[in-house]
Amino acid sequence: MLDSLSIKEKITEKFDIDFSSDDNDFAFQKDHLRIAIFAKEETIVNPGCEERILSITDLPERLSTEFAKITSGLVSNVAIESLSVLRDNTHLFLSNLESKIDPSYLAHRALLPIPDDAKNLAVDIVASEFHSLLENYEVGNVANINAIDAWLRMNKSENSYSLNGSWGDIELTCEDIRKCQRIGIEKSGWESRVSSKKRNNFKNNVHSKLTQTFCDEDEDFQELDYKFAILTSIKNRYGGDRNPILTLGTILKKESGDPNESEKYLLCIQPRCDCVRIEDNRIFSFLPLEKVSENVKSDIVVKIDDSNYEKLKVNQKIYDLMHFNFSSNYGDDQIVRAEREGSDYIFETTDESRFKWISELKNQHAQRIANDFAASISRVGLDESEWLRRT
Repeated sequence: MLDSLSIKEKITEKFDIDFSSDDNDFAFQKDHLRIAIFAKEETIVNPGCEERILSITDLPERLSTEFAKITSGLVSNVAIESLSVLRDNTHLFLSNLESKIDPSYLAHRALLPIPDDAKNLAVDIVASEFHSLLENYEVGNVANINAIDAWLRMNKSENSYSLNGSWGDIELTCEDIRKCQRIGIEKSGWESRVSSKKRNNFKNNVHSKLTQTFCDEDEDFQELDYKFAILTSIKNRYGGDRNPILTLGTILKKESGDPNESEKYLLCIQPRCDCVRIEDNRIFSFLPLEKVSENVKSDIVVKIDDSNYEKLKVNQKIYDLMHFNFSSNYGDDQIVRAEREGSDYIFETTDESRFKWISELKNQHAQRIANDFAASISRVGLDESEWLRRT
């Protein structure tokens, strides 16, 4: 007999996961996992559970409906559309990567000082072709203003919204929200609804509270902002058994046996070409990363474990630059690769200092920080007329 209460209890006990539930507690979801419970035809169910009886012929359509509930989001729908475009155009995609270019690839590989570096270029070529294909089909339109209108109707049943902060409360209508999504918050005139004394405060801090406006009451909007920031700046690790390597953008945490020593985070700014072809030992350069509180501006957000995040600010001062010597511990690879210890990845210097791998910045984000640092140390200091300098 189908009983929603007993199913919920058993699911929670079995998986020990904080599932959200819907469909009268016959469906449970956590991130990308969804468990939906149905009964076969002719099953005896409790009164009120008849809608959970599903025939074999209706199963394919219901599976599509349940899958849509997992992916019913703006960004996730862009992802689904992207996969669809890639699937439908696989023949065009492969036509540009046909085997006829293999001789040129082999020539390129043979000409490199470290021939195995060619495999990274092959990955870059494939990724760039993916990007070109998705741009040509404008898959981002799946998250256009019409899709946003539909999202608002589906996710927010209220006819009004509130934007709360130190400036007070601003009551917003559905049209206010739509207008903001069409032309941006700066042109929407919301600032005029705040007292003149608090408008600068609103302008400088509205970004920290805006996500909350689009969330349900029980959602942690701060965590959502952290997740989105990480998604745009940090490389994801999608499984596999590849241990991280030390390169431009690698974020490390110094391991210390002293509980009284403050946590130290470091960002590797070694140029990528100097992170390979290491015959023995090599000194790597790092910028310190300073932990900052929630209300202080930061440059990087990293996830430390399943539920904790850290906001980090880059210290660009040349006199705080740090250097550590590492050995190439993977033989023919001639790179510095972390060793796995339990669930952690550890880098060890030649003097046995230990660093835990935290994450790695996306290439362009890491390069921007390195460029900013290079610009800061190339500034020119000179004596000149103060009148002229201030004029």
